Amino acid sequence: MEPLTNALIFGAIVSGVSLAAILMVRVLRLDRIGIKYQLALASGVFIGIAFLGALPRIVETGDEAYALPVFLGFIAFSLLELSLGYHEHHHIGRSHLGIMNLTSDLLHNFIDGIFIYTAFAIDYGLGVTISLATVLHEVPQEVSDFIILINSGFSYGKAVILNLAVSLSTILGILIFSMVEVDTLMVLGFIMGNYLYLAAVDLIPEVSRETSGTERLKAYLFFALGIVIIYLLHTYTN
Repeated sequence: MEPLTNALIFGAIVSGVSLAAILMVRVLRLDRIGIKYQLALASGVFIGIAFLGALPRIVETGDEAYALPVFLGFIAFSLLELSLGYHEHHHIGRSHLGIMNLTSDLLHNFIDGIFIYTAFAIDYGLGVTISLATVLHEVPQEVSDFIILINSGFSYGKAVILNLAVSLSTILGILIFSMVEVDTLMVLGFIMGNYLYLAAVDLIPEVSRETSGTERLKAYLFFALGIVIIYLLHTYTN
């Protein structure tokens, strides 16, 4: 199938999983430790994609110019976090205004759409792995977004509707970026920089700070599992 069709299918899956996660919050009674293991798994997936999926393709070109977007991706998302609290909103229990949370989540999901489309434009297997990474990061993030909206005074129903509306910006990102002519490997380098930032600066320190002893060992095993998952996907989808 065409990259756009694949991207739209997996973009819809990402949005559907995110909606299912927030609808199950009351049923599953998700706790902090459960979220930590999900974040550890997501960080392993991000590291796996960066070094097993993106880096080999960039190195194959032999062009040093592709190192620049990796750097820019890392710096850009650090600046977004500083200016908008871009990824802080997945830390459950922190006080944020609901409207700020929705705005940053809208931007986040739009960029996820760009990443998903770019990955499928390069290779189907890479598209699947980046979609998986998006799902693994979206579940704990959307759950915490939902809790923040509830704590900000939104009703259960309104919080669900707003989260669903914002998650559809992933589809919007896919559609808009499919109309733009770009060097997909440049975008892939930018994605790599973003994922390295997410894993090394955002997710891994958060998991380490909140766990200790056997819990930290379990979190590390989830981190390793994330890398293994990407290795297997990379091996059997290429």
